[in-house]
This record gives sequence, C-alpha cells and structure tokens, in this order.
Amino acid sequence: MFLGSWLGGDNDFERYTGTARFYWDPSPRFVLAARLQGQGVSGDPPFYALPFISLKGIPVMRYQGETAASVDGEVRWNVWKRWWVVAFAGAGWTDDAPGLSKEGESVNAGGFGFRYLLARRLGLQAGIDVAKGPEEYAIYVVAGSLF
Repeated sequence: MFLGSWLGGDNDFERYTGTARFYWDPSPRFVLAARLQGQGVSGDPPFYALPFISLKGIPVMRYQGETAASVDGEVRWNVWKRWWVVAFAGAGWTDDAPGLSKEGESVNAGGFGFRYLLARRLGLQAGIDVAKGPEEYAIYVVAGSLF
C-alpha cells in the first residue's frame, strides 16, 4: 500500500503485508490450519498505520512497531454430527517504533471454542471462541474462517 502527499494525503509512507495460509484435513472429522503473517512499514506513517500483531486474544493495535510478525494454528474436530470443537494458539513479535514508549515485544495467545455447521454443501460454520492473551480474555463470535 503506497500513501503519500502525491495522492492527497498528509504522510508519505508505504505499508507491506504478506500472509501464508495452510489447511489440511487428514480425515473428514479433523482439520488443521496454520497462518503466517508479516507486516512492515517505511517512510513516515502515522501511529494508526503502524503494523501490529494480529492474533485472537490480542487487542487490535496493542502491540505495534515498524515490523510485526505472527504465526498461529488451529485444530478442529467434529465431535458429533454438525458440532465441532476448536483449539488454537499463536505467537507474535513486533520491533520498537520511533515515538512509541515500549521496546519490541513478543506475545502468546490461545484458546478454544465450538462451531456449528450451518450449511453442509458450503462448509459454512459459525460459533464462539474464548481466547486468552497476556492481559485479558476475549470472546469472538465467528462465522466462516478467521484465517
């Protein structure tokens, strides 16, 4: 993403994001998923455009820096008919950014949840997740896949 005064903005900066996703279902009742995400910025970005760690259980934009990376995984198991249970965990890292009072940080988060298969032909699931990060718990209402 390129932003700048030449486009009518107040700041000249670039933001880069890359994401890799992996899904594997060794059996119809068991699914493994993983995601790796990296973000970077150059130039003079405002604080709200800095890269941040993106994980369930971590508040958005809590951990920011000039670069941020996160890796997380999820295991889903079909326990009965249309009902699935989910367990997930992840880790993230960010470096320090000029103007922020804290140095680079690494954090971990994880949790569990359940899903109900709404539409078999589409594979559409909905449910609730409970996640725990370093500071607090979070509850997520989920429809589809979070990654």
